[in-house]
Amino acid sequence: YVVVAVPPQLYASIGLLPVLPPHRQNALEGWTPGTAIKTILVWQQPWWTPSRLSGHISSPKDIFNSVMAGSCAEGQPGVLVLFSTGPNGKELLKIDSEQGRIDKALEFLAEMFGRVIPTPVAARSMNWCAEPLSLGGYASFPAVGARKKAPDLFQPFRGIHFAGTETADEWRSYMEGAIQSGERSAREIIAAMTAA
Repeated sequence: YVVVAVPPQLYASIGLLPVLPPHRQNALEGWTPGTAIKTILVWQQPWWTPSRLSGHISSPKDIFNSVMAGSCAEGQPGVLVLFSTGPNGKELLKIDSEQGRIDKALEFLAEMFGRVIPTPVAARSMNWCAEPLSLGGYASFPAVGARKKAPDLFQPFRGIHFAGTETADEWRSYMEGAIQSGERSAREIIAAMTAA
């Protein structure tokens, strides 16, 4: 048994054996990676909470689509996670340096919060499109209904089991979906081994 837990857009580069049936291979060829840039900014303390702000922003038309507070339950350190996806992500990728994207994130926050933003103690801006083991983020079929052509796309096939957030039954595109799909694959393999 083997569990394939990479994004579907990488299946072809692996060269799965046995080869998947043609209808499943054709469906996978239509799978495209999305554009996703995640920028994480860290401060000693969450500077937004004394002003009774949540740290959450939804701004679909701006270069950063959304901002989520990513601080621990204890509130320290203060962490904001900024997402730039789809066309907004493509616009952000015109800034080709990581530091340039971090500076843009700080400018965006200053505009949204209407104040000078303290200098973070740590910052990263990850371009998932440049990551060879993902080729992008939030992969999906290009057309509505494309998955109907291969409803069995992520079903086990001759000892190959599929996991990863794109295969999740719930929380697709989230870390919870990746965990759920891994647990599902483990149950499938245990069931197959006990039946053998």
